[in-house]
Amino acid sequence: MHPPGGVDLERHPVVVTANLACRHTRSLRPPGAAGNRKAKPRPGLDRRELPKAGVCARCAAGLAGAALYDAFLAAGWVGSRLNPLNSFVSELEVPGQPASGLFRAADLASGLLIIAFALALYHRLPHNQATTIGCTLTAVLGAASVADARYPMPCAPSTDPSCQRHLDDVSLLAQLHQRHTLSSTVGVFAAIAAMWLLAHTSGINRPAPRLARACRRGAAVLAGLACLEVPLTYLGRGAGAAERLHVLLISTWIAALAIRLIHATLTGRYRWYRPTVVPLAKAMSSTARCMSAAVGRVGNRAGPRRA
Repeated sequence: MHPPGGVDLERHPVVVTANLACRHTRSLRPPGAAGNRKAKPRPGLDRRELPKAGVCARCAAGLAGAALYDAFLAAGWVGSRLNPLNSFVSELEVPGQPASGLFRAADLASGLLIIAFALALYHRLPHNQATTIGCTLTAVLGAASVADARYPMPCAPSTDPSCQRHLDDVSLLAQLHQRHTLSSTVGVFAAIAAMWLLAHTSGINRPAPRLARACRRGAAVLAGLACLEVPLTYLGRGAGAAERLHVLLISTWIAALAIRLIHATLTGRYRWYRPTVVPLAKAMSSTARCMSAAVGRVGNRAGPRRA
């Protein structure tokens, strides 16, 4: 039917434009919304998001790795008589020391858990160059812990006079020819760089500015402790205390990041960045090749041995 005057309102340009606008608005409504009859809600979780249980499990790996990283705190309960002020943490893993196998196992498990946490951290944070390098260095920290367990110190300088005399006669660069010293040094520098870089990523700096500031200050303190440990090693006093402080600082940083990720996951403010895992895999593989090549070059060079 046509209204008086012979004008078809359904074909009027204004009416046609309004109908098209209504259809376009209805198509933009979310699935299951009122007025959208064709769209149906999809059951289950969105495949683009990681289930909360998986995120929490990987973050719990970070907490467990941080706890095992501080295994030296249990030295007194297993019968160790090393002086915590002067002895290195790695001396607990020297063959012949009480529960040395237990400490090596804790170091190995801690390294593997930190690597798993680095992957979860990479999936959680927005992807950029700082995130990729920071998460890669976090994984390098875990790999260094695994290498420390695989290549323990051959002797304890704080209790073995011949071992201490050898350290006094050898320069600092020559000590890097030892596999254990090389892996420990790489782990400390990786932790300093990762702590600084991840503090500047938008995934940590924006939602948690206090945590970001604490990470930056922690990186500065960790660098200072690492530099202070060198002269204390030659003095023979206080090196163990400085090393234990920087180990506690690294484990506290890992635990703080893990707690932050768990809190963001449980409150619903999380996202799983899945498509760009290739850059992290390439960075980790290249770093692993460099570390294995460095360890292989110094493998045939003997470190301090027992007399």
